[in-house]
Amino acid sequence: MEEEFPKHYFRFGDEPQVDHINNNCKFSAIKKINKALPTEYKQVKTTSVFANIPAIFENGLHFSGTTIHSMMCRRLLTRKKYEFWCVFGGRPLRFSLREFYACHGAQVQG
Repeated sequence: MEEEFPKHYFRFGDEPQVDHINNNCKFSAIKKINKALPTEYKQVKTTSVFANIPAIFENGLHFSGTTIHSMMCRRLLTRKKYEFWCVFGGRPLRFSLREFYACHGAQVQG
């Protein structure tokens, strides 16, 4: 069944197992970082690969962080610029960027 899917970011069966994003992760720290380093915080939000982390916090979607992280670990490599593909329950799952945004609230650069 594995051969039917496009290439994975992680080899099938070797994906990181996601129980928690990080047992020590505190989204409240993001608020403190923004207060202490507003210029750097703004730069991270607009240009960094970590831009989705502040967006999840700002949109009040803390609960979905583990779900999104799990999906990102099972992401499929495709040439579809405006789609996000991952494996869920052994089957490929496709989101348009609009649907993915609706799930986790963070803008995705297409």
